Amino acid sequence: MKWQPIDRYFSRCEYPLYREMTLRNLLCLVGLTGGLFGQSSLLWPTNAGKELSSNFAEYRSDHYHTGIDIKAGGAPGAKAFAVADGYVSRIATNFTGYGKALYLTTDDGKIAVYAHLESLFPELEDVLRIQQAQAGSYFVDVQFKPQEFPVHRGDVLGIVGDRGYSFGRHLHFEIRNSRERPLNPLLEGFGVIDHLSPLLSRLVVIPLDSGATVNASALPQIVPLYFDRTGVYLPPDTLQVEGPVGLAVEVEDRIQGVPNRYQIQRIRMEVDSTLVFRKKYQQLDFSRSRRINLDRDYRLYRYHLGSFQRLFVNPEGAFPAIGDGRLQLTPGLHQVDLVASDAAGNSARARIMVYSGPPRTIQVELLSRQPDTCRFLVRADTSLALHKLTVYSFTGHGYADLKEELSTRRRGPGEWQVALPAWRCERKALQFLAQFRGGLFSYPVHWIPEKLRNPVLDTRVSLDVDMVEGGVHLQLETSQTVAAHPVVYLYFGPDGRVRSIPVHQIQPTVYLSERLRPAELDRLTRVDAILRDQQEKITRFTVLPRYVDPTRRTEIYSPDHACSMLIEPDRLYAPAVAWIERVARTVDPPTGRRLTPAYQLQPFDVPLKQPVKVALQYPEPERFTANMALFYFDDEKEKWTYLETRRNDRKNLLLAEVESLDAVTVIQDSLPPVMNGSFPADQGMYRSEDVQVIRARFEDDLAGIRESEAGIIVTLDGTRLWGDYQPVKQEFRYDLVSPLAPGPHQVHYRVLDQTGNEFQTIIHFQVE
Repeated sequence: MKWQPIDRYFSRCEYPLYREMTLRNLLCLVGLTGGLFGQSSLLWPTNAGKELSSNFAEYRSDHYHTGIDIKAGGAPGAKAFAVADGYVSRIATNFTGYGKALYLTTDDGKIAVYAHLESLFPELEDVLRIQQAQAGSYFVDVQFKPQEFPVHRGDVLGIVGDRGYSFGRHLHFEIRNSRERPLNPLLEGFGVIDHLSPLLSRLVVIPLDSGATVNASALPQIVPLYFDRTGVYLPPDTLQVEGPVGLAVEVEDRIQGVPNRYQIQRIRMEVDSTLVFRKKYQQLDFSRSRRINLDRDYRLYRYHLGSFQRLFVNPEGAFPAIGDGRLQLTPGLHQVDLVASDAAGNSARARIMVYSGPPRTIQVELLSRQPDTCRFLVRADTSLALHKLTVYSFTGHGYADLKEELSTRRRGPGEWQVALPAWRCERKALQFLAQFRGGLFSYPVHWIPEKLRNPVLDTRVSLDVDMVEGGVHLQLETSQTVAAHPVVYLYFGPDGRVRSIPVHQIQPTVYLSERLRPAELDRLTRVDAILRDQQEKITRFTVLPRYVDPTRRTEIYSPDHACSMLIEPDRLYAPAVAWIERVARTVDPPTGRRLTPAYQLQPFDVPLKQPVKVALQYPEPERFTANMALFYFDDEKEKWTYLETRRNDRKNLLLAEVESLDAVTVIQDSLPPVMNGSFPADQGMYRSEDVQVIRARFEDDLAGIRESEAGIIVTLDGTRLWGDYQPVKQEFRYDLVSPLAPGPHQVHYRVLDQTGNEFQTIIHFQVE
C-alpha cells in the first residue's frame, strides 16, 4: 500500500521521493526479511537482540517501569519494527522523558510504544522536523489518523537510540491496552527464553499493631533465607509472632547468560496450604504508578536496607491483590509458604515455620564471681526445653561488640546456669535472649555491671520519633549505661493534660515506648524524659512531633521558625506525625556557598502521596544575593540537588515543593556551566560531507543544566536549531538536513544552569 497524501504536512512539490515511497520499498532497500524471531502473530520489536536490561514493573525511585528495555549494545543502527499491522498514531519528542517516541496503534486496538529512538523512518522524520519548525520548538506531540501512516508487521519504524533520559543505547518498548494502560509485554507475545527461577534472599516480618511482636521485638525483623537441598528457601530458625504481622520479601528474577536482575511476574502467600495473598504484575494504571512506595517497604528502602515487596495490601497500592495479607495467626505452629514466579513460569518457594504466641519472660541473677569466671542463673516462666541462650556484649556507651551462643547446664524446671569470662562481667553490659524449643523467644534482659552504672547527671538523653506501620514509637537513647530506668511524660495543651508513657529497654542504652496512634500526639506541647537514681535528671525536648490529619491543612515549623513545611490535604496516605530538625553537622557542596543551616524534614521514611511545600528563610544580608535556591540532599547520590525555587523577598523566603522528606538548605551557585567539547570545533576546517551534526557537551557541578529550550539556545549562522538535549550525557545534538555551503560558519551556544548562571560562546569553523 502506498502512503496516503499528507497534505497538511507537505506541499505537492516537497519531498517527491518520500511521497511516492512505500514502506515496503523501504524494507527492500534495507534488505529486511520477515520472521526474524519466528512466526508468532507479534514480531519482536527490534533486531538488536533479545537481551533485556529491564522488564515490566521494576522498581524505580518514584515509579514503576512500564515496559521492557531491550539492549542495543554500543553499536548504532539497530532497527525498530512494527510488531503488528496498524498505524502510527502519535510521535512525541522531549529532553527528559522518552526522548523521541513513536506510538503504533495495532489493528486489535493495542498501542505499542517505542521510546529513546535515534530517528524515525524518513517520511515521518521529515514530518517531525516540519512540526518542530512550525512550533518553534523541539518539543512536539503530534497525533495521526489511521489513514495517514498505515504500517504492516515488520515495517521499519525507526532506529534504536538513547534520546531522552537514557543511560545507554536501548529500546524502551511498551504494549498498552486501548485505555492506555501498560501491559506486561512478556505476557503479551514478547516473551524471552528463560530457564532460571527467581531468587528469594531475605524476609522482613513487620508488626502491624500495638502489642504485636516478632521474635519478642516490636520492631520489624529482617531474616535471611537460605536455599536448601530440597529446592526450597528457608530461614535459619522458626519465627515467633504475637498479634497481626505482615511479610515483605526481597526477591528478584534472573535470565541465563545475563547479569541483570529483574522483577518477578507474580507472587502468592499461603498459610497452612490456604491462599491468603496473591499479586500479579500484569497491568498498570499510570495514575497509580507513583504509588510504588505503598507496594515496597519504603522505610527499608530509605535506609538502604534493601528493596522488599510487601505481601500485605494498602488499598491505594498500584497493583490489585487477592487477600489483604495481614497475618493474624491462631496460637500454635503454622507453615507459611511464599511462591514467586516469572513470566516464563519459573518459580521459587520459601517455607517459613511461624509460632504464634506471646514471648516468654526470663530473669537473670549473678550467682558467683570468680577471678576468671562469672556464673549466672537464668529462670524462665516456662518449662519448655531451652534451645539456645544468646548473650550480646555492649560497651558502656551502648555499642554492640560481641555475640555468643552459650552452653547451659539445667538446674531444674525452667532454670539454667551459664558461665561467662570475668572480664565480660566487669567491663561490658550484657543482654540475655533465650529461645525455647518450638520457636518461642524471650523478651531481652539486661545486666549492667557496677562499673558501668553511671551517674544520671552525667548522662545525656536523646529522643527519636519512629513512624512505623500504623503508629509511632518514642525511642530514648542514653549516652552511657545507667542503672536508672527512664520515664517519659507527654504534656498536651491547652488543658495541660499529662500522660506517662512506659518505655521498655531493648538495648543497654536504648528504650522503646509502646506503639502510639498518631492522633494520640495531637496538641502535644512538651516531652520530658526523667532519669532517677539517688538524683534526678529531667531532659526537655524542643523538637516536637505534630499530628497530621491527611484530610486537613497542617503547618510544621522548625524550633527556630526559620524552616516550615505546609502539608495540604491528601498529601499523605495515612495519619502521621511530622516535625523539622536543624541538622547539627552538614555536608557542604563542593562548589557554591551554603547560606543557611540545613533542616531535616521528618519523618524521613514516610512516603508522600503528593508533593508538600517547604519554605526556608534566608538571612537579611542575602536579600540581594543572586543565583541562590533551595537544595535537598539526595541520600542515594550523596549530593545536594536543586529544587525548583520561588523567591519571596518581602519575607526573605525561598519556597519549593518536595516529593520526599529530605534535608533542605539554601545554596548560592555562582559558577556557570562549562563546555566539554564540541563538533565542529572552534577554528576547525572540514569537508562539507564530514559535517552532518552539530554537537556539544556541557557540565554544571551544582544546580545542573536547565533542561529546557529556554536554558539551551543554539543557533547556526543566526538560525535557531531545534535540537535534542540528552540530560544523562549532557549533550546537545542537531542532525543537519542538508550539507553546509562552503565558507565560514558559526555556532552560538547559550546555556543556563537552574539558578540562572549563563555560559556563552561562539564556535567559528570553515567548510571547504
